[in-house]
This record gives sequence, structure tokens and C-alpha cells, in this order.
Amino acid sequence: MLSKIKVVLGSLMLCGFALINSVEVKGATVITGPQTITAPGSYVLGNNIRARGDCIVIAADFVTLDLGGFTIRGDGTGLGITDRQITRRGITIRDGVITNFEIGVSLMASTSSIVERVKAIDNNNAGFDVGDSSLLIGNIAENNGKEGIHGGSFSTISESVARFNQDDGIACSPGCTIVNNTVIGSNLNASGIGSTVRSNTVTNGNIVADGTVIDNTVIGGTMVTNAHTNVRGNSVIAAVHHGTVSGKTRSSGTLKVAGAKKAFPAISH
Repeated sequence: MLSKIKVVLGSLMLCGFALINSVEVKGATVITGPQTITAPGSYVLGNNIRARGDCIVIAADFVTLDLGGFTIRGDGTGLGITDRQITRRGITIRDGVITNFEIGVSLMASTSSIVERVKAIDNNNAGFDVGDSSLLIGNIAENNGKEGIHGGSFSTISESVARFNQDDGIACSPGCTIVNNTVIGSNLNASGIGSTVRSNTVTNGNIVADGTVIDNTVIGGTMVTNAHTNVRGNSVIAAVHHGTVSGKTRSSGTLKVAGAKKAFPAISH
């Protein structure tokens, strides 16, 4: 039996004009148009949404938004899902497509966010831009005008795909973990100090890292590290490794450089 049903009709289905367009069923609010979420709780899209400017604004902590496999489509401006640069905590976004905004998911000011199984495609700037201590898992960023996926400090980016983004495919601030991702046609950039880059594949792009770099594969690109980087078990194919494999760098195993200018064997210190 439905414990509560609230229907608010008459919204214009355009961001900036609609106050609320939702149906609340069994404690989960079904969103059918653009709106600002002002209370903690669970929300789910009930249909595809078209928007002008910002679409769904998260204005509360501990919000879970399930896109339900639907698409949020913009007009080339604004932000698909955003905290409007006000710090929020515990936001979760999952399972849908966000396209044709300035930024798809913009939670830059928020902390401890989770974004999972979301596709950000053809946005003019970044696909995902998420704040510190966040988890981005199983996402796809494709054909975005700048970065595909960006995580704040101490975030984790895993099991995601970044294809043909114009700037870095995946980038992260210091202290991040970037593991088991695929990047095609752009860079994986973990140049912030203290990051871990492990078991990623980058094709026709570079890995730039300052931290621990383990068991990655670069095809048709370069791996750029520095004297603070712990490098081991990586393969660079038809390219070259630029970096220091001596001094403060600790390397074990062999860095394989196939068809490149120079191979770097392990050096123990």
C-alpha cells in the first residue's frame, strides 16, 4: 500500500523554471522533470529529461539519485547534476546517461560522493568533475570537450572507460587511486603527489604519474614519471618511457619498452 503519494504538476520541464516535478512513492521520490533536491533521501528518474541550463541541483547532504537508465539531455549550457559549488556530503549518483551540458556531473565542492555506472557523453567541458574522497566506479566518459573523468584528492577511480576526450581522459588530484581503467585517445594524469596508478590500459595517450605506478600498459604513448615514483611491472609498447629509474625511484621487475628507443631494466637501491 502506498504510504504517501504527492504529485505536483504543471512544470515546464525546463531547468530554471520548474520548482518540483515529482511523485513520491514508498519513501523514494520519482523525478519526472528538472528540479532542486532540498532534502536527504532516495530519488529516481521516471523518464528522460530535457533541460536548459542547470538541470538537477543537489542542495542537501546524503542524497541518492538513481537515473534509472534514463537520459538527461541539455542544450549545451549549464550542468547536468550539480552541487553549485556548495559543499555537500554523501551524494550518490548511478545508472544513466548525461549528455550535451557544459559538465555532466559537477560535484566539485562536495566530499565523499559516489558516482557509478553513469555515461557522460558529448559534454562541452568535462564529463565528471567530483570532489575529494569520492568513488567513481564503472563510468564511461566519451567525446567530452575537456576532461573525461576528474576526481578530487584521495578519490578512487576504477573500472571506468574514457574515450576520445579532448583533455585528459582520467585525471586526479594528489593521493588518488586509479585502478583497472581503460583510456583511449587521451592521457591518464595522476601527476599529484602520492597517487597510486595500477593495472590501467592507455592507448594512444600517456600516463603521467607521481606516486606508485604498477602493472600498467601504455600502447602508442609514453609513461612520464619522476624521481619520487615507484615504478614496477609496467609495459610501454611502441613508445618510450620518460623518467628516472635510479636515485629515489624504486623499480623491481622489468619495465618493458617494445619498439621504443630505450628499455629500462630494474635497478635496486
